[in-house]
Amino acid sequence: MQTRVSLIFNLLNLLNLGSFMLNAGDLAVEYAYVTKLAEATGNSDLAVVGLGSGFYVQVLCVALQFIICFGFATLVLAKPWTK
Repeated sequence: MQTRVSLIFNLLNLLNLGSFMLNAGDLAVEYAYVTKLAEATGNSDLAVVGLGSGFYVQVLCVALQFIICFGFATLVLAKPWTK
């Protein structure tokens, strides 16, 4: 049972790290995109509109991280390895 719990925690950690890296990568790409778009067009208002497309990806990443954290909390509070 201890091995199963350890495996579950490791998988949740891996998913959480992957979600964080995806979110950080998306932020970096969005920043570069908006900066280059503002330079190319000379219009910062158009660049701000372009920033909205990455919002959905970030919301999904945050939702995934919430589910993972909920799983961690459930495992810690339920303590299935002690039963």
